[in-house]
Amino acid sequence: RASIFLQRDHGDREDRQHARLKYVVEEKGIVWTKKTLDGYFGRETDAPRPLPPLKVKDHLGWNDQGNGLFYFGLPVTSGRIRDYGNEKLRTAIREVVTAFKTPLVLMPTEDVLFCDIKNEDKPKIEKIFRDHHVPLKEDHLPVELFAMSCVALPTCGKALAEGERARVPIVSMVADVLKKYNLAQERLSVRITGCPNGCSRPFTGDIGIVGRAPDLYAVFIGGDFEGTRLSSKVADKVKTGDIGKFLDPFFAAFAKERANDNEGFGDFCNRIGIARLQELSAASGVAS
Repeated sequence: RASIFLQRDHGDREDRQHARLKYVVEEKGIVWTKKTLDGYFGRETDAPRPLPPLKVKDHLGWNDQGNGLFYFGLPVTSGRIRDYGNEKLRTAIREVVTAFKTPLVLMPTEDVLFCDIKNEDKPKIEKIFRDHHVPLKEDHLPVELFAMSCVALPTCGKALAEGERARVPIVSMVADVLKKYNLAQERLSVRITGCPNGCSRPFTGDIGIVGRAPDLYAVFIGGDFEGTRLSSKVADKVKTGDIGKFLDPFFAAFAKERANDNEGFGDFCNRIGIARLQELSAASGVAS
């Protein structure tokens, strides 16, 4: 409430483009802002404390809700809910929701959560998905679970290259290179988008693959899994079929030179710096 009052009384009420609280802080200064906020709050607020590193929970599989019930996270490729051949995803979801009245949460990771599930219903729900040949968390490699793509062509008028339709082959190429260096179980985020608008958030993941033209992608590396750091552009144009070959030198260096098992791929790339990343890009022989 104190923050709301601060913005109400001191924010710009005339110019919408200048109406954010951040402009009050910038123009009045930290000392004034804290003193004024303390006045609204009724006492002196605590000094800022260092925060532990952010760790993003994936929410997939079974999780305790904390109220005696459970929720189940289902990975959905590119968020596309439909029946694919033997994989009757849409049918299975409809059956679970109809039978168990589970509220749904659509995730920003393009996955689906089924909530308010009783413990005794867990095997029944899992059986429905299995009977409809829907792959669950344990059926995917981490790189498959955490990859994201925008819809791109043919739906989006801004798309310059494929997004959703290229996701499976691109992620498969990345997975093959990870397996080559015994990195298949690495927690890695690959974000694929059809244009530089970046709707799948490619500029903050471990690897961002951004459409530049039909069958050509810019590659960004060095963000992190949690999405808290911007990545660096290491290639302007890589053909779709060459993405695995392009990433090979990066994964080879990561497997050999990472500081420890807790250092993620994006953290490693950020640590070694842009000059070394450009050397690895050139070593691939397929980037321009």
